[in-house]
Amino acid sequence: MRETDQSATDEPETDGTARWEWWPDYAPRERIRSLQASKLTRQASRVYANAPFWRRKFEQEGVTPEMIASVDDAPDLPYGLKDEYRAAQREHPPYGGLLCRPREEIHAEGGFVWESSGTTGTPLRFLCSQREYYRTDVNATCRILWMAGLRPGDTVAMCWPLTLWAVGHGIIDAARTMNVTVLPLGPSYSSEFRVKKLDQYRPAALMTTPSYALRLVEKSDAEDVDPAAVGLDRVIVSGEPLPESTREEIAAAWDVGDAVYNYYGFSEAFNCRSIECEHHDGIHVLEDLYLCQVEREDGTLADEGELGELVVTALEQRDISTGFHFRTGDVGRYTDEACACGRTTRRIEIVSRKDDMRTIRGVNVFPQAIESVVLDMTRLGNEFRLIHHTDRSLDGLTVLAEPAPDLDRTAYEPVRDELSRRLEAAFGGMSVDVDLVAPGQLDGFDFKAARWHEEDPDYDSAI
Repeated sequence: MRETDQSATDEPETDGTARWEWWPDYAPRERIRSLQASKLTRQASRVYANAPFWRRKFEQEGVTPEMIASVDDAPDLPYGLKDEYRAAQREHPPYGGLLCRPREEIHAEGGFVWESSGTTGTPLRFLCSQREYYRTDVNATCRILWMAGLRPGDTVAMCWPLTLWAVGHGIIDAARTMNVTVLPLGPSYSSEFRVKKLDQYRPAALMTTPSYALRLVEKSDAEDVDPAAVGLDRVIVSGEPLPESTREEIAAAWDVGDAVYNYYGFSEAFNCRSIECEHHDGIHVLEDLYLCQVEREDGTLADEGELGELVVTALEQRDISTGFHFRTGDVGRYTDEACACGRTTRRIEIVSRKDDMRTIRGVNVFPQAIESVVLDMTRLGNEFRLIHHTDRSLDGLTVLAEPAPDLDRTAYEPVRDELSRRLEAAFGGMSVDVDLVAPGQLDGFDFKAARWHEEDPDYDSAI
């Protein structure tokens, strides 16, 4: 791989074997940091000069672009926050002063419109030109799919919607660019229909959320389909954290060995895509396209391996500025050690959504920790719900789970008690209320799993 000053907008190396591998993926760390510093200062100047939203933020915090000389200066920048974006778009619709070019100019070139998923509030609105969409976003997705092992001639079954949510469109256009066939299985198809089509078309890969990959397994029995016989080579999951127990469950059910790939991205900076390589030892960041840092609560940079919030800056986002120094709300850690695959890019581990974490009696509770315990118990189903009681003198946690469909009712109480003991051990002795509901009462999720309930849902105890 030759080392030049090739930018992220140039064509990738084309030696016939690594069509979508670019030199920054293998560059020395100092080269990567130098490239990022150059792009960060350029991006700070761009948003300051062209986006009214950011001009106000810079001036309010007494920051100027000239103060940013290296990636270590990024914490001095104002933050991009979802709630502030929403407020700005309410006050100054449709884009809240976040565009870096006139809307009419972008539309004249042919625009690409998308929105956030809306799972954490009112969807945000975004716009970029077709040129930026293909030059940066689609190319980034090609690099991601290549790293996950997709090659020309493969077929990928995609359960993402083709709607205002952008990821499905990016997959379609990247696949077309790579000569990969897409089997579109997004809404409004039923789970049963999707299972039948997977069995009929036998794609090489499946793309969905971790929870929905297991939901399809549950629905396959009714369609007389064996997921392990569908012939998948790999499963690519995104939209939720991926605990190791869930990864193992997906791999075993679909018989893909260790080929379950964790894919990370977000709507605010569509080209900020990341995925695991074949070694599954962290999610590789495309560092020529975005700066990914982990910050402590006080805004200082976390050390390697230290848990904190991911803060990212899109380095090639030119038409809209929502990806500038953006607080993702995702909790994770990073390493800069070279990977066994040879790539030198930063790798990240996503632990949970920050707003998914609840502090109960001084203990930080993540749904993924409970998911690991539930999936490790063969006498339980995959679904569960969490109830955080805050209306009592001492707040508490109730976990609702389902027994396995073939479990004898006489085993319900012992299984409940075992789950309670395991959860208590997982949370350092904190007592957890557990109840089992009838099998099938907890519906699965067709999109991102929402485990928390603020008050008792309507359910019937199975005990």
